[in-house]
Amino acid sequence: MDATHGDAGGTGTRHTLPRPAPVRVLEGAPGASGAAGPRRARFASLAFALLSAAALLALVAYPLVTILVQSVLPGLFSVPARLTPSLASFAAVFGSHEIYTAILNTLWLGLAVAVLGTLVGLGLAVLALRTDLPGRRLVDGLVWITLFTPSYLVALAWELLFARGGFIDAAVAPLPDVVVNTIFSPVGLTVLLVLRLFPFAYLAVGAALRGLGSEYEEAARMVGAGPARRWLRVNIPLLTPALFAGGLIIFAEAISDFGTASTIAQQANFNLVTYELYAAINNAPVDFALSATLALILIVAIAAALLVQARLLRARSYQVITGRTRRAYPAALGPWRFPLLALVALFFVAALLLPLIATVGVSFMRNPINGLAAGNLSTVNYQAVLDASGDVLPALGRSTLLAVATATIAALLGAAVAFVVERTRIPGRGVLRLLTIVTLAIPGIVLAVGYIFAWNQPWMNTVFGGTPYGTLGLLLAAYVAGALPFSARLAGGALAQVGEHLLEAARLAGAGTSRVFARIVLPIVGTALLSTWMLVFTGTLFELPASELLQPPGQPPLAVEIVTQYNNFKQGPGTAMTIVALLIVVAAALLITIAARLFRARGGGVFVRRGL
Repeated sequence: MDATHGDAGGTGTRHTLPRPAPVRVLEGAPGASGAAGPRRARFASLAFALLSAAALLALVAYPLVTILVQSVLPGLFSVPARLTPSLASFAAVFGSHEIYTAILNTLWLGLAVAVLGTLVGLGLAVLALRTDLPGRRLVDGLVWITLFTPSYLVALAWELLFARGGFIDAAVAPLPDVVVNTIFSPVGLTVLLVLRLFPFAYLAVGAALRGLGSEYEEAARMVGAGPARRWLRVNIPLLTPALFAGGLIIFAEAISDFGTASTIAQQANFNLVTYELYAAINNAPVDFALSATLALILIVAIAAALLVQARLLRARSYQVITGRTRRAYPAALGPWRFPLLALVALFFVAALLLPLIATVGVSFMRNPINGLAAGNLSTVNYQAVLDASGDVLPALGRSTLLAVATATIAALLGAAVAFVVERTRIPGRGVLRLLTIVTLAIPGIVLAVGYIFAWNQPWMNTVFGGTPYGTLGLLLAAYVAGALPFSARLAGGALAQVGEHLLEAARLAGAGTSRVFARIVLPIVGTALLSTWMLVFTGTLFELPASELLQPPGQPPLAVEIVTQYNNFKQGPGTAMTIVALLIVVAAALLITIAARLFRARGGGVFVRRGL
């Protein structure tokens, strides 16, 4: 196509414009097959949306509904079914002194950990982001490592270090009774959970601090307010939503934690709801109605906390980001720089370094009681772990494969669900959005109990000749269900980067939802999906509650095998398993990092540029 452009003097210069690239006609586009194309695209879009919604409902919603039903209709799933409602399980819960005490213990422990963990997270976030603390750039990395460390691994490491007859007591110096009794008590349990869960508050407050400018603080300084008063009267109130958000997550994680409930809490004779729930399912006779009621109590407690948070935050506005936000500069700590640095370092020594030293050290010892004595150091524990004829290596390989499958399915399915919820007009997508948000707070052990109720029904034996309960397939489904809401929310955040004009252009060209998702959305959000994959992989590899309740007979996952080794006083192989698994996580993280860099180097959205 030619065009002539005239200049000021009237002379014309002839330029030849490039021809437009030919438009590639999509299968199913109007130009390709007439009226049948749009109908096929609409049908494919509807099918894609329905399949994504069905997966979320079957994997997450259905098991949770069975918990509610089982607690009030305990005979519904019997053969023959009984529709008589009963509140006997609720009477049993509140009529049993042991269970009633466990409920009270769980609630006050959750509140204590939430308050203390939020304060610790707030303090660390302020020091790392608003002061000139030496080495403050390392704090983020240490917080993330702490977040990914399973609570039961830290609890088992504390047992190795501080138990009577443990490494310190037997190989270094006898520990005073007051130290041992304090660590294996509600106080020690609270400290352990604070060390484990404070990252949730740190991350919430840190995100808020990055968006909080200095203009309000400067205004307070101009009227004579000192540093302490400015923080207490200006910044802290503005951080209230972040503090509540972090505290709520900590509360939910604390009351639903099974790792510490099955280790240190048991040694301290401090019963918690999660262990009572596990006992109701795992001990004979099995009491499904009681376990459903206990699971429902955990859900109600978390829901109540959500309602309290919403009511407290509804009264005022906390919008602080405006077009005139001023950058906040780090405050000088002066003579307090190095004392505070020492305090932060001591904190991370307790949270990370001590458990890691204990785990690595014991993994190289024939007998932890003999400590560093000559001849006690050996690689015999690693030889036992890597022995193909033993029970340990199969468990490690089994969990690694399950973690890879879970991370892959959850990342892709989470992206699909997020796409349906955020970028389609499918009816009912609001319900799916609400489900992905609400189920983020559902404890893993509660979801595992729901899977027992949902997929171990007597009628399945009659109709299908068996049930999926006790199979690796059901365990994989439970892993995916636990990771799916988390994956969907992360993918939803990444989808915000996808311009609506790209999706609309593809639809105008005749592309259905599934084709748009595969050829535009996935390439653009690929880096975010790789990060999600890594997070899900790490969490699944060390998952304990679902593994304990849903493990197939004779096929224990890694987490169950680690706990079994410790319970059988085989701490050496147990710690060696932990170290090998951590090395697998490090190797996976390196591979994902390389893949993400290659993906970014190739432009990410390569499929978009080449055409649909």
